[in-house]
Amino acid sequence: MEKIINSKHEKSTFHVLIEETFPRLQQLKKEKNRIAFDSLMEKVLPTVKQYINRQLKASIKNKTLPEGKYKVEDFTDELYIEAYENIQDFTEKKQLRLWLFSHADIILEDTIIEEEFDSLFFKNIDDFSKEEWDAMEEQFTKDGDGDLIMLEELDDLSYSKQDYTLANVFIEDN
Repeated sequence: MEKIINSKHEKSTFHVLIEETFPRLQQLKKEKNRIAFDSLMEKVLPTVKQYINRQLKASIKNKTLPEGKYKVEDFTDELYIEAYENIQDFTEKKQLRLWLFSHADIILEDTIIEEEFDSLFFKNIDDFSKEEWDAMEEQFTKDGDGDLIMLEELDDLSYSKQDYTLANVFIEDN
């Protein structure tokens, strides 16, 4: 029961914080003061960071994202950028609050989709390119001294195509 009360208190604090900072965030965007904007967003986002952290842990547990590859900051940094680019589109404080959570979900979902694509692509890339790799593989033989020679070099037109017989190789003394 105490956890629920703390959670409700946390959300109400977050709601108040958004309502207090929303006009200032829009003003900072108009002034093109990105550093102050990011600093103020850092104060607003702890609840969103916790939300992203829970979602990230769930995705890792479900094995939709690899463990250790992503950090919460990867997603919050992108959220800062997107919030900065879109803050002027919001007319009400409530819109920003809802947008932060919904956009965090979108960023996470895009990352999961990209990770699934990458794993499928890299898993099958060997199958797709095996034929080409086989075609590029060089064939070798050894010459009389034991040195490796590419079979392709033996097909060179500059070599004479004379067929030798054993009489040419062995000298007989009658």
